[in-house]
Amino acid sequence: MIWEELNQRGLINQSSSEDLKNILKPGTSFYIGFDPTASSLQLGNLLPFITYIRLEKAGLQGICLVGGMTGLIGDPSGRNKERELSDFSLIKKRSILFEKQIKRFLKNPKIVNNFSWFKDFKYFEFLRDVGKHFNVGPMLSKEYIKSRLQTGLSYAEFSYSLIQAYDFYFLNKKHNCILQVGGSDQWGNMVSGIDLIKSKANKEAFVFTLPLLVDTNGKKLSKSFNNSVWLDEKLSSAYEFYQYFINIPDELIIQWFKYFSFKSLQEIKEIEKEHLMAPENRVAQKLLAQEMTLFVHKEKGLLQAEKITKSLFENDISKLSKDDFKAMESSLEVIKIKSNLKISDILSLTDLSKRQIRQDIQNNAISVNGKTINDDILIKNFIFNKYLLVKRGKKTYFLVVK
Repeated sequence: MIWEELNQRGLINQSSSEDLKNILKPGTSFYIGFDPTASSLQLGNLLPFITYIRLEKAGLQGICLVGGMTGLIGDPSGRNKERELSDFSLIKKRSILFEKQIKRFLKNPKIVNNFSWFKDFKYFEFLRDVGKHFNVGPMLSKEYIKSRLQTGLSYAEFSYSLIQAYDFYFLNKKHNCILQVGGSDQWGNMVSGIDLIKSKANKEAFVFTLPLLVDTNGKKLSKSFNNSVWLDEKLSSAYEFYQYFINIPDELIIQWFKYFSFKSLQEIKEIEKEHLMAPENRVAQKLLAQEMTLFVHKEKGLLQAEKITKSLFENDISKLSKDDFKAMESSLEVIKIKSNLKISDILSLTDLSKRQIRQDIQNNAISVNGKTINDDILIKNFIFNKYLLVKRGKKTYFLVVK
């Protein structure tokens, strides 16, 4: 059963009813939603996509909602301050981009945009048809609302939960959708949808949340926190995406494997055994990086990511193309210069002290384009007349761009 599969993978964080396992069956309609409040979907959105595919393979019928309306307001969940409002034209543009990305990851998805049913919704109608069904007391008791009352919460963001609740009600009425799947930070909004469907239609609906992806400090993965990557290769290269998974800590990798991989749980158990025998080989990280990079960036992106990784590991950049160097710009520390400089002057543009730079050069710890530098020389040999790859020690790289 898909219920057991999701549970064993740790994918059901919260559920609204014990009956949920009985409705996770062929024919059940469910939805996942994405607000276009950024220029691209990011890694945190990948888990809903993977779960969507698992559910569809089990025979459920999925709907993807793009929040052309909710994106204009901004969800207060998981935030400690008010989100800056985006104008209509920007949200419309991002909605189109999101729809294209969704089609990249899902086969023939049903995509809806909540702007289509909100655009003609008059304010007084919303108050009568939706607001009337909610008591302010329970809304104020929700954790994500309480946490924002001290720092400030606008009426617009306070109302977001009602808007999302109506989305669920509308999809239930129009598409017989009875299940919503989302991140655990969405729990309050999702439960509001259950309440509205019960109040207006006297029907039962269900939700379950996925675990939030967090780093080792327990912080939610988000580009706002600079601890995630975009799914758009123009914003985060396939190499950066691949390296993100390569660098997943050992204490997280097996759980992430269960979350993301389409490999069976038995296969993952065998991978875990091999990983535990020699964690330094990062077998699990490499396998998951390959599978997810192939899923997001296709074979071309995976081949590029592996080629760059191999070249850096071997300190041999002779086979890298100009596009490969451009791909590294989003993941390595970039040093921009306007003219040829000595190696010490280049490194002085980093956080290294002058004393440390001198010691590194004397200790043969610095190489440029794969060649060790043992003197403070003027660097001229730019690759493609634009790039230098500076390596410090065994693992630190700087990409110099002229």
